[in-house]
Amino acid sequence: MNNLIAELSEKAFKDEYLINLIYNLEKNYCNKLLDEEFIIKLSDKELFDLMRFADILCRSSEAEHKNLSLKIVSLVYEFKELLQNQFIKLSIMNVLTKLGNFPSINLIWNKFENTGIDEIDLDLIIKRLYNKSPIQEIFTDEQLKIFNELKDNNHFSFSGSTSFGKSFIFEAFTKYLIEEHNQSDNIAFIVPTKALINQVSYKIRNLVKSYSYKVINSPEIPKILKKKRWKIYFCFYTRKVNFLLFRWD
Repeated sequence: MNNLIAELSEKAFKDEYLINLIYNLEKNYCNKLLDEEFIIKLSDKELFDLMRFADILCRSSEAEHKNLSLKIVSLVYEFKELLQNQFIKLSIMNVLTKLGNFPSINLIWNKFENTGIDEIDLDLIIKRLYNKSPIQEIFTDEQLKIFNELKDNNHFSFSGSTSFGKSFIFEAFTKYLIEEHNQSDNIAFIVPTKALINQVSYKIRNLVKSYSYKVINSPEIPKILKKKRWKIYFCFYTRKVNFLLFRWD
């Protein structure tokens, strides 16, 4: 079955008809950006075919296939009038569910309602259970992969776009560390810019307020925290880390 899906998705990915459909969809989207009243100029058959291609591609294990399926449904979603069509709306739901893209699913469907399509509803139930994070929010499939890598490796590096949800992953990983190690570890969170310190610290303070942790943004640890045996959650940007290491050397 996996071989069949791989073959179909690879064939779809290279299909000249799909390439032409996406080109026309992108042209329509550009017109929409220039004119909010613009109505998409694709036939029902072309829209149906786009949804079928997206359905095939989203089942692939290849990242570029999944990305293309997401691109298709994201562009179609911009034409809100198309969401009145139940087939298109459910097709978008199906793709987003297969990709585990829960934030986007919540934009088009009430999470407390079933779609009435067994395949979609079962996928949603399974993924909501399997992808649940330690802070009870739902990981996307890609976020879950990163989270599992963090758990399984002492050293792990990854990069992601601004909208990838990196702070969400680390927030969940922080709770995992605290509970898995029974609040025995000091934790350091290094952010790339000074501007992010307050944002990250605020989230972490809310997360650890029921644990014996204190969040500090300075290399100086107050003596009172040492005496009370609090565990420390450091939140620094890189210059402060260098200063701290120099003092401890």
